[in-house]
Amino acid sequence: MTNQIGTNVQISADQTALEALAELYPTLSVYTLEQQLDDIDNLRTWTTDTVTFSFPTVESTDYVGNWREGTLYAFTEAQAAATREAIALIGDLIDITFVDSGTDVDAQMRFYNSSAEGTAGGAPAGEGIKGDMWLYDYTPETAAAYNLEYGRYNFNVMLHEIGHIMGLSHTSFTQDSDEYIDNAHYLQNNGAYSIMSYLTASEAGLEWDTAYSATPMIADIAALQSLYGANMTTRTGDTVYGFNSTADRTVFDFDELLDTQGTIPAVAVWDAGGTDTLDMSGFANSSYISLVDGTMSSINGYDVNFGIAADAIIENAIGGYGDDILVGNTVKNVLTGGYGADTLLGGAGKDKLVGDLTNAVTGDFEIDSVVLDGDEEISVEFDGTGVTDLTVEMMISFDDVTGSSQWFTNMPGAWNLMFSGSGNGLWYRANSTWFHTGISHADLTDGSFHRLAVTLDSAETEVKIYLDGVNVKTLDAAAFPDLSMTATEELRINH
Repeated sequence: MTNQIGTNVQISADQTALEALAELYPTLSVYTLEQQLDDIDNLRTWTTDTVTFSFPTVESTDYVGNWREGTLYAFTEAQAAATREAIALIGDLIDITFVDSGTDVDAQMRFYNSSAEGTAGGAPAGEGIKGDMWLYDYTPETAAAYNLEYGRYNFNVMLHEIGHIMGLSHTSFTQDSDEYIDNAHYLQNNGAYSIMSYLTASEAGLEWDTAYSATPMIADIAALQSLYGANMTTRTGDTVYGFNSTADRTVFDFDELLDTQGTIPAVAVWDAGGTDTLDMSGFANSSYISLVDGTMSSINGYDVNFGIAADAIIENAIGGYGDDILVGNTVKNVLTGGYGADTLLGGAGKDKLVGDLTNAVTGDFEIDSVVLDGDEEISVEFDGTGVTDLTVEMMISFDDVTGSSQWFTNMPGAWNLMFSGSGNGLWYRANSTWFHTGISHADLTDGSFHRLAVTLDSAETEVKIYLDGVNVKTLDAAAFPDLSMTATEELRINH
């Protein structure tokens, strides 16, 4: 496959999102996740298991004699709701219980607006204003102008400043230039990897649906969990993220996001258990979807905008209408390409790779080079209504193994191919009868890929088998299967 995913960061099937980003900035260092979290971890933490927060309507007496600027105002209801959601997103990540104390002026984390310019957040715990947040550049008259949608500046500010309150610092950077490569210090120093970076995804050359992320990103998650431990109660059931979501956060529900704000922001997922799925089936544009934990994906044609936290295991992925690339991890994955000419790369687990020809415009489906190990399979689903002729074609190569036959099963009309484990080559079966294809064991175990095609011709009631374009066998009516197909048919290759 040659499809490239992304707008400015072009990802191909043989590379990761990070490797593609590195092609834009070849002189920047690539940090490990440990180096990234070290860059934003200031080692100051809350020392209690429970932290209270509030939205006071009066100024705290703690501020008497302490530094502050401007006039303080209470949060609006919309601001308080957005802050509660931001705190909940962080609470999903770490082993800390956050308690909403309403307007209690003595809570540990207190949120105010300030008329002064800028934005400020406090450090964890301590005396006076430490642990509090003041959202600057605010007056009651400007409240209506605050856009608190996911992925907008003001919601991202909430996440960023709460990050400070929980013990995170800014990433290390300089502002000596207008060029990202001069300021970043390392490749991942941008909003795609951390909400604590002052360098946005746009400044790093990334194209997004929104300007900012809507959750802590993979470096933030790693840093917070290194300080407080991971929350192992978060979404322990079978959870779907994206379209048809069953996650308990709106930010992971793409149907609702499109209905309510019309955009899908960059996010990163932490999940503590269950059999989980990334569902990108609603996207018209191509996606690069990686299930490898601690890595980023590029979804819906945008750049590096979906992450899976380190140690979060997501088992399954579903592509959309574009020419997607789906990459599995080390566990057993089900990768479903959906429409388009998709590339499915299972990885090390015992995987199932599923293509879908239903309503496909061209009637073509292509899987990139796949190595099948024991108990793995490729499955291609399609609408067979009215089909009377069929050609199945693949590039194929076998290891020279004995004792374990390789099967191409569930072919429409209940015909099968079998590569014999006893060294007798490739066999075709239809109507419970076996026919040798004329293809020997040696033909397919020479270390090279060969083009194998099986053509079923209903008018001639014959089966033609081709190897590298040469018709090596023609079988007559006795070998022709019943091609009475339904709307749900499947081609399956098993190891």
